[in-house]
Amino acid sequence: MIKVSIINAACRARDAIGEAVHETCRAIEHHGNYEYQLYTFYSDAPDVNTCVVNGASEILSDHFFLETDIVLIHFGFYTPLLNVLLGGTKDMVRIVRYHNITPKEFVDPSIHHLIAASREQLTLLDEADEIWADSPFNRDDLLHAGITKPRISVSPLFVKSAIRAGRISDKTGDDIINILYVGRFVKSKGVIDLIEAIYRMPNRSKIQIRLVGATAYSDAGYIQYLKQKIAEYELQDVCTFVGEASDADLANFYADSHLMVIPSYHEGFCVPLAEALIGGLFPIAYASGNIPNIIAGVGALEPPGDIAALSKTIARMVDWFREKRSISTSAVYVNGEKITLQDYQLRVNTHVNQYDLKNFHRRIDDGIKTAVNRACNKHATL
Repeated sequence: MIKVSIINAACRARDAIGEAVHETCRAIEHHGNYEYQLYTFYSDAPDVNTCVVNGASEILSDHFFLETDIVLIHFGFYTPLLNVLLGGTKDMVRIVRYHNITPKEFVDPSIHHLIAASREQLTLLDEADEIWADSPFNRDDLLHAGITKPRISVSPLFVKSAIRAGRISDKTGDDIINILYVGRFVKSKGVIDLIEAIYRMPNRSKIQIRLVGATAYSDAGYIQYLKQKIAEYELQDVCTFVGEASDADLANFYADSHLMVIPSYHEGFCVPLAEALIGGLFPIAYASGNIPNIIAGVGALEPPGDIAALSKTIARMVDWFREKRSISTSAVYVNGEKITLQDYQLRVNTHVNQYDLKNFHRRIDDGIKTAVNRACNKHATL
Protein backbone atom coordinates (compact mmCIF):
# COMPACT_ATOMS: atom_id res chain seq x y z
CA MET A 1 0.00 0.00 0.00
CA ILE A 2 1.51 3.32 -1.11
CA LYS A 3 1.37 6.04 1.53
CA VAL A 4 0.85 9.63 0.45
CA SER A 5 1.28 12.71 2.66
CA ILE A 6 -0.54 15.79 1.36
CA ILE A 7 0.48 19.17 2.78
CA ASN A 8 -1.07 22.63 2.50
CA ALA A 9 -1.57 25.54 4.86
CA ALA A 10 -5.39 25.25 4.66
CA CYS A 11 -8.12 23.17 3.05
CA ARG A 12 -11.02 25.58 2.63
CA ALA A 13 -14.17 25.27 0.55
CA ARG A 14 -14.70 27.90 -2.20
CA ASP A 15 -10.97 28.60 -2.31
CA ALA A 16 -9.19 27.47 -5.49
CA ILE A 17 -6.19 25.94 -3.72
CA GLY A 18 -8.36 24.50 -0.96
CA GLU A 19 -10.66 22.86 -3.51
CA ALA A 20 -7.61 21.42 -5.32
CA VAL A 21 -6.32 19.97 -2.04
CA HIS A 22 -9.73 18.47 -1.30
CA GLU A 23 -10.07 16.83 -4.71
CA THR A 24 -6.49 15.56 -4.54
CA CYS A 25 -7.42 13.75 -1.33
CA ARG A 26 -10.60 12.38 -2.94
CA ALA A 27 -8.70 11.15 -6.00
CA ILE A 28 -6.18 9.29 -3.86
CA GLU A 29 -8.88 7.84 -1.60
CA HIS A 30 -10.93 6.57 -4.55
CA HIS A 31 -7.95 4.75 -6.03
CA GLY A 32 -8.02 2.10 -3.32
CA ASN A 33 -4.32 1.20 -3.32
CA TYR A 34 -3.20 4.32 -1.48
CA GLU A 35 -3.31 5.48 2.10
CA TYR A 36 -3.13 9.22 2.66
CA GLN A 37 -3.00 11.88 5.32
CA LEU A 38 -3.54 15.62 4.93
CA TYR A 39 -1.33 17.81 7.11
CA THR A 40 -2.61 21.36 7.47
CA PHE A 41 -3.12 24.28 9.83
CA TYR A 42 -6.85 24.31 9.10
CA SER A 43 -9.49 22.27 7.28
CA ASP A 44 -13.26 22.57 6.89
CA ALA A 45 -13.49 19.28 4.94
CA PRO A 46 -14.89 16.58 7.28
CA ASP A 47 -14.53 13.85 4.63
CA VAL A 48 -10.72 14.13 4.48
CA ASN A 49 -8.23 12.25 6.68
CA THR A 50 -6.70 15.28 8.36
CA CYS A 51 -3.94 15.88 10.86
CA VAL A 52 -4.02 19.48 12.07
CA VAL A 53 -0.50 20.69 12.91
CA ASN A 54 1.18 23.77 14.30
CA GLY A 55 4.32 23.58 12.18
CA ALA A 56 6.60 21.55 9.93
CA SER A 57 8.35 19.87 12.87
CA GLU A 58 5.12 18.10 13.86
CA ILE A 59 4.83 16.65 10.36
CA LEU A 60 8.47 15.52 10.25
CA SER A 61 8.04 13.59 13.51
CA ASP A 62 4.65 12.05 12.71
CA HIS A 63 4.60 8.25 12.37
CA PHE A 64 2.56 8.20 9.13
CA PHE A 65 4.80 10.78 7.50
CA LEU A 66 7.96 8.86 8.37
CA GLU A 67 6.55 5.86 6.47
CA THR A 68 5.37 7.98 3.52
CA ASP A 69 6.26 7.07 -0.07
CA ILE A 70 4.95 10.26 -1.71
CA VAL A 71 4.96 13.79 -0.28
CA LEU A 72 2.62 16.09 -2.23
CA ILE A 73 2.76 19.76 -1.22
CA HIS A 74 0.42 22.44 -2.59
CA PHE A 75 2.09 25.84 -2.78
CA GLY A 76 0.82 29.26 -3.83
CA PHE A 77 1.57 31.48 -0.84
CA TYR A 78 4.12 31.66 1.95
CA THR A 79 3.85 28.80 4.43
CA PRO A 80 6.36 27.39 6.92
CA LEU A 81 5.03 23.93 6.04
CA LEU A 82 6.99 24.09 2.77
CA ASN A 83 10.11 23.46 4.87
CA VAL A 84 9.06 19.81 4.94
CA LEU A 85 10.83 19.59 1.56
CA LEU A 86 14.11 19.78 3.48
CA GLY A 87 13.26 16.84 5.76
CA GLY A 88 11.93 13.31 5.60
CA THR A 89 13.69 10.18 4.40
CA LYS A 90 15.85 9.91 1.28
CA ASP A 91 13.43 7.43 -0.31
CA MET A 92 10.44 9.79 -0.23
CA VAL A 93 9.31 11.15 -3.59
CA ARG A 94 8.71 14.88 -3.15
CA ILE A 95 6.12 16.54 -5.43
CA VAL A 96 4.97 20.18 -5.34
CA ARG A 97 1.81 21.41 -7.06
CA TYR A 98 2.45 25.06 -7.90
CA HIS A 99 -0.55 27.40 -7.91
CA ASN A 100 1.33 30.67 -8.59
CA ILE A 101 2.07 33.71 -6.42
CA THR A 102 0.19 36.96 -7.03
CA PRO A 103 2.65 39.83 -7.71
CA LYS A 104 2.85 42.42 -4.95
CA GLU A 105 1.57 45.24 -7.21
CA PHE A 106 -1.83 43.53 -7.24
CA VAL A 107 -2.25 43.04 -3.49
CA ASP A 108 -2.71 45.31 -0.50
CA PRO A 109 0.59 46.87 0.70
CA SER A 110 -0.01 45.33 4.13
CA ILE A 111 0.95 41.88 2.78
CA HIS A 112 3.83 42.91 0.50
CA HIS A 113 6.24 41.29 2.97
CA LEU A 114 4.39 37.97 2.64
CA ILE A 115 4.53 38.12 -1.15
CA ALA A 116 8.29 38.74 -0.91
CA ALA A 117 8.61 35.79 1.49
CA SER A 118 6.59 33.63 -0.91
CA ARG A 119 8.95 34.46 -3.79
CA GLU A 120 11.94 33.69 -1.58
CA GLN A 121 10.42 30.28 -0.78
CA LEU A 122 10.40 29.37 -4.46
CA THR A 123 14.06 28.38 -4.13
CA LEU A 124 12.94 25.46 -1.94
CA LEU A 125 11.14 23.96 -4.93
CA ASP A 126 14.49 22.87 -6.33
CA GLU A 127 14.45 20.30 -3.49
CA ALA A 128 11.41 18.60 -5.05
CA ASP A 129 11.64 15.62 -7.39
CA GLU A 130 8.71 16.88 -9.48
CA ILE A 131 6.56 19.97 -9.83
CA TRP A 132 3.01 19.91 -11.18
CA ALA A 133 2.14 23.37 -12.48
CA ASP A 134 -1.57 24.21 -12.78
CA SER A 135 -1.00 25.91 -16.13
CA PRO A 136 1.59 26.76 -18.80
CA PHE A 137 1.73 30.24 -17.25
CA ASN A 138 2.68 28.78 -13.86
CA ARG A 139 5.32 26.55 -15.47
CA ASP A 140 6.85 29.56 -17.20
CA ASP A 141 6.77 31.52 -13.93
CA LEU A 142 8.89 28.81 -12.31
CA LEU A 143 11.35 28.75 -15.19
CA HIS A 144 11.69 32.54 -15.07
CA ALA A 145 12.38 32.23 -11.34
CA GLY A 146 15.24 29.85 -12.11
CA ILE A 147 13.58 26.66 -10.87
CA THR A 148 15.05 24.01 -13.18
CA LYS A 149 16.23 21.04 -11.13
CA PRO A 150 12.89 19.18 -10.66
CA ARG A 151 10.88 17.75 -13.51
CA ILE A 152 8.14 20.34 -14.26
CA SER A 153 4.92 19.28 -15.97
CA VAL A 154 1.57 20.99 -16.57
CA SER A 155 -1.40 19.43 -14.78
CA PRO A 156 -4.60 21.54 -15.12
CA LEU A 157 -7.17 22.06 -12.39
CA PHE A 158 -10.83 21.12 -12.73
CA VAL A 159 -14.39 22.40 -12.83
CA LYS A 160 -16.75 21.21 -10.12
CA SER A 161 -19.54 18.98 -11.40
CA ALA A 162 -22.23 21.29 -9.92
CA ILE A 163 -21.92 23.51 -13.01
CA ARG A 164 -24.55 22.27 -15.44
CA ALA A 165 -23.44 21.88 -19.06
CA GLY A 166 -24.91 24.48 -21.39
CA ARG A 167 -24.58 25.75 -24.93
CA ILE A 168 -24.22 29.32 -26.07
CA SER A 169 -26.87 28.70 -28.74
CA ASP A 170 -29.46 27.98 -26.02
CA LYS A 171 -29.01 31.46 -24.54
CA THR A 172 -29.63 33.63 -27.61
CA GLY A 173 -32.68 35.79 -28.19
CA ASP A 174 -33.35 36.58 -24.51
CA ASP A 175 -34.67 40.02 -23.63
CA ILE A 176 -32.64 40.55 -20.46
CA ILE A 177 -28.93 39.73 -20.70
CA ASN A 178 -27.27 38.53 -17.50
CA ILE A 179 -23.59 39.25 -16.92
CA LEU A 180 -21.71 37.29 -14.27
CA TYR A 181 -18.49 37.87 -12.35
CA VAL A 182 -17.19 35.08 -10.10
CA GLY A 183 -14.08 35.43 -7.98
CA ARG A 184 -12.53 37.14 -5.02
CA PHE A 185 -12.95 40.87 -4.51
CA VAL A 186 -9.38 42.10 -4.53
CA LYS A 187 -7.40 44.62 -6.58
CA SER A 188 -5.85 42.03 -8.91
CA LYS A 189 -9.28 40.83 -10.13
CA GLY A 190 -10.15 44.18 -11.73
CA VAL A 191 -13.79 44.21 -10.63
CA ILE A 192 -13.72 48.02 -10.58
CA ASP A 193 -12.78 47.88 -14.28
CA LEU A 194 -15.95 45.87 -14.92
CA ILE A 195 -18.08 48.49 -13.16
CA GLU A 196 -16.37 51.25 -15.12
CA ALA A 197 -16.91 49.34 -18.39
CA ILE A 198 -20.63 48.92 -17.66
CA TYR A 199 -20.91 52.63 -16.82
CA ARG A 200 -19.37 53.52 -20.20
CA MET A 201 -21.86 51.44 -22.18
CA PRO A 202 -24.16 53.70 -24.22
CA ASN A 203 -27.17 51.48 -23.50
CA ARG A 204 -27.50 49.73 -20.15
CA SER A 205 -31.17 48.86 -20.46
CA LYS A 206 -32.23 45.28 -19.79
CA ILE A 207 -28.90 44.02 -18.51
CA GLN A 208 -28.19 42.59 -15.07
CA ILE A 209 -24.76 42.13 -13.52
CA ARG A 210 -24.13 39.80 -10.59
CA LEU A 211 -20.92 39.97 -8.58
CA VAL A 212 -20.35 36.64 -6.83
CA GLY A 213 -17.42 35.60 -4.67
CA ALA A 214 -16.19 34.44 -1.29
CA THR A 215 -15.99 37.54 0.87
CA ALA A 216 -13.98 35.65 3.49
CA TYR A 217 -11.01 35.57 1.10
CA SER A 218 -11.55 39.11 -0.19
CA ASP A 219 -10.37 42.60 0.74
CA ALA A 220 -13.03 44.31 2.88
CA GLY A 221 -11.74 47.75 1.89
CA TYR A 222 -11.94 46.85 -1.79
CA ILE A 223 -15.52 45.61 -1.37
CA GLN A 224 -16.47 48.91 0.27
CA TYR A 225 -14.83 50.86 -2.56
CA LEU A 226 -16.61 48.68 -5.11
CA LYS A 227 -20.00 49.37 -3.56
CA GLN A 228 -19.21 53.09 -3.46
CA LYS A 229 -18.44 53.04 -7.19
CA ILE A 230 -21.69 51.23 -7.96
CA ALA A 231 -23.57 53.95 -6.06
CA GLU A 232 -21.49 56.75 -7.60
CA TYR A 233 -22.29 55.54 -11.12
CA GLU A 234 -25.94 54.94 -10.15
CA LEU A 235 -25.76 51.31 -11.23
CA GLN A 236 -27.77 49.88 -8.34
CA ASP A 237 -30.61 48.91 -10.70
CA VAL A 238 -28.38 46.84 -12.98
CA CYS A 239 -25.63 45.64 -10.64
CA THR A 240 -26.13 43.29 -7.68
CA PHE A 241 -23.37 42.54 -5.20
CA VAL A 242 -24.18 38.93 -4.27
CA GLY A 243 -21.01 38.02 -2.39
CA GLU A 244 -21.16 34.51 -0.96
CA ALA A 245 -23.34 32.00 -2.82
CA SER A 246 -24.15 28.36 -2.19
CA ASP A 247 -23.11 25.76 -4.75
CA ALA A 248 -26.74 25.45 -5.83
CA ASP A 249 -27.19 29.21 -6.24
CA LEU A 250 -23.89 29.49 -8.11
CA ALA A 251 -24.97 26.72 -10.50
CA ASN A 252 -28.21 28.62 -11.14
CA PHE A 253 -26.30 31.84 -11.81
CA TYR A 254 -24.25 30.05 -14.45
CA ALA A 255 -27.37 28.46 -15.93
CA ASP A 256 -29.22 31.76 -16.54
CA SER A 257 -26.25 34.00 -17.40
CA HIS A 258 -25.03 34.88 -20.87
CA LEU A 259 -21.65 36.52 -20.33
CA MET A 260 -18.83 35.93 -17.89
CA VAL A 261 -16.60 39.00 -17.51
CA ILE A 262 -13.35 38.75 -15.54
CA PRO A 263 -11.03 41.73 -16.14
CA SER A 264 -8.30 40.23 -13.96
CA TYR A 265 -4.72 41.50 -14.05
CA HIS A 266 -3.18 38.24 -12.85
CA GLU A 267 -4.34 34.62 -12.95
CA GLY A 268 -2.38 31.45 -12.32
CA PHE A 269 -5.32 29.43 -13.67
CA CYS A 270 -8.83 31.06 -13.42
CA VAL A 271 -11.36 28.31 -12.74
CA PRO A 272 -14.46 30.56 -13.24
CA LEU A 273 -13.63 31.08 -16.93
CA ALA A 274 -13.45 27.32 -17.44
CA GLU A 275 -16.76 27.01 -15.57
CA ALA A 276 -18.26 29.66 -17.84
CA LEU A 277 -17.35 27.68 -20.96
CA ILE A 278 -18.93 24.54 -19.56
CA GLY A 279 -22.06 26.46 -18.57
CA GLY A 280 -22.52 27.94 -22.05
CA LEU A 281 -21.51 31.51 -21.18
CA PHE A 282 -19.37 33.59 -23.51
CA PRO A 283 -16.22 34.67 -21.61
CA ILE A 284 -14.69 38.15 -21.81
CA ALA A 285 -11.46 38.85 -19.95
CA TYR A 286 -8.16 40.66 -19.92
CA ALA A 287 -5.33 38.83 -21.68
CA SER A 288 -3.28 38.43 -18.50
CA GLY A 289 -1.58 35.52 -16.76
CA ASN A 290 -3.03 32.16 -17.72
CA ILE A 291 -6.28 33.60 -19.12
CA PRO A 292 -5.26 33.29 -22.81
CA ASN A 293 -4.64 29.58 -22.24
CA ILE A 294 -8.17 29.21 -20.85
CA ILE A 295 -10.21 31.14 -23.43
CA ALA A 296 -8.00 31.79 -26.48
CA GLY A 297 -10.13 30.94 -29.53
CA VAL A 298 -13.31 30.56 -27.47
CA GLY A 299 -13.66 33.96 -25.80
CA ALA A 300 -12.83 37.65 -26.11
CA LEU A 301 -9.47 38.89 -24.84
CA GLU A 302 -8.75 42.56 -24.24
CA PRO A 303 -5.50 44.27 -23.20
CA PRO A 304 -5.22 44.55 -19.39
CA GLY A 305 -6.44 47.95 -18.28
CA ASP A 306 -8.16 48.85 -21.57
CA ILE A 307 -11.56 49.63 -20.07
CA ALA A 308 -12.81 51.25 -23.29
CA ALA A 309 -12.16 48.06 -25.28
CA LEU A 310 -13.71 45.98 -22.51
CA SER A 311 -16.84 48.14 -22.55
CA LYS A 312 -17.22 47.91 -26.34
CA THR A 313 -16.84 44.13 -26.30
CA ILE A 314 -19.43 43.70 -23.55
CA ALA A 315 -21.88 45.96 -25.45
CA ARG A 316 -21.27 44.05 -28.69
CA MET A 317 -21.90 40.67 -27.07
CA VAL A 318 -25.01 41.94 -25.25
CA ASP A 319 -26.43 42.94 -28.64
CA TRP A 320 -25.35 39.60 -30.13
CA PHE A 321 -27.23 37.60 -27.49
CA ARG A 322 -30.38 39.69 -27.91
CA GLU A 323 -30.72 38.89 -31.61
CA LYS A 324 -32.66 35.74 -32.42
CA ARG A 325 -30.69 33.58 -34.82
CA SER A 326 -30.57 30.28 -36.65
CA ILE A 327 -27.93 27.96 -35.21
CA SER A 328 -26.97 26.61 -38.63
CA THR A 329 -26.34 29.99 -40.24
CA SER A 330 -25.21 32.15 -37.34
CA ALA A 331 -21.67 33.00 -36.32
CA VAL A 332 -19.86 34.50 -33.37
CA TYR A 333 -16.81 36.74 -33.64
CA VAL A 334 -13.94 35.73 -31.37
CA ASN A 335 -11.28 38.45 -31.42
CA GLY A 336 -12.00 39.23 -35.05
CA GLU A 337 -12.36 35.62 -36.19
CA LYS A 338 -15.78 34.63 -37.54
CA ILE A 339 -16.83 31.16 -36.32
CA THR A 340 -20.10 29.36 -36.93
CA LEU A 341 -21.97 28.49 -33.74
CA GLN A 342 -21.56 24.80 -34.50
CA ASP A 343 -17.79 25.10 -34.90
CA TYR A 344 -17.58 27.32 -31.85
CA GLN A 345 -19.36 24.72 -29.72
CA LEU A 346 -17.02 22.00 -31.00
CA ARG A 347 -14.07 24.15 -29.96
CA VAL A 348 -15.54 24.68 -26.52
CA ASN A 349 -16.26 20.96 -26.03
CA THR A 350 -12.69 20.05 -26.92
CA HIS A 351 -11.31 22.86 -24.80
CA VAL A 352 -13.16 22.08 -21.57
CA ASN A 353 -12.61 18.32 -21.61
CA GLN A 354 -9.24 18.82 -19.94
CA TYR A 355 -11.00 20.47 -16.97
CA ASP A 356 -13.32 17.53 -16.31
CA LEU A 357 -13.13 16.41 -12.66
CA LYS A 358 -12.67 12.75 -13.64
CA ASN A 359 -9.71 13.73 -15.80
CA PHE A 360 -8.24 15.65 -12.86
CA HIS A 361 -8.52 12.52 -10.71
CA ARG A 362 -6.94 10.47 -13.48
CA ARG A 363 -4.01 12.89 -13.75
CA ILE A 364 -3.42 12.61 -9.99
CA ASP A 365 -3.37 8.83 -10.23
CA ASP A 366 -1.13 8.81 -13.32
CA GLY A 367 1.19 11.37 -11.77
CA ILE A 368 1.67 9.35 -8.59
CA LYS A 369 2.25 6.14 -10.54
CA THR A 370 4.79 7.86 -12.77
CA ALA A 371 6.59 9.34 -9.77
CA VAL A 372 6.74 5.99 -7.98
CA ASN A 373 8.04 4.20 -11.08
CA ARG A 374 10.65 6.88 -11.68
CA ALA A 375 11.79 6.63 -8.07
CA CYS A 376 12.03 2.82 -8.28
CA ASN A 377 14.09 3.05 -11.47
CA LYS A 378 16.36 5.65 -9.86
CA HIS A 379 16.97 3.49 -6.79
CA ALA A 380 17.57 0.41 -8.97
CA THR A 381 20.44 2.15 -10.75
CA LEU A 382 22.14 3.40 -7.57
